[in-house]
Amino acid sequence: MYATEALSFNGGGYTIQIVIGYEDNPVVAQVLFTPPGVKDWVSLARNLLQIEKFDMKKSILIMHFSNKNNPDLPGSFSLSVKKTKAVLSISGKEIKSEFNWDI
Repeated sequence: MYATEALSFNGGGYTIQIVIGYEDNPVVAQVLFTPPGVKDWVSLARNLLQIEKFDMKKSILIMHFSNKNNPDLPGSFSLSVKKTKAVLSISGKEIKSEFNWDI
């Protein structure tokens, strides 16, 4: 598998970059996360990510990240994307933003 393209969410100071890899179909290869006020991104471990739904053709992504008390990682969050509308649920907040599927 090789990753060549990325999708991204920017909202409320948060940036989430979703690196897309290709086997037979597009898959989420890596997720990079940057919280507000931080310059360096954190690569989220695959075993802590649940990709509930990912459909490039329908422009749908539902992803959950679970943090079990690791202070080096962001708090648990969910990212839900349908077409160009995205909602990041983190720290008791819902942050709405645009999502660009053009890669």
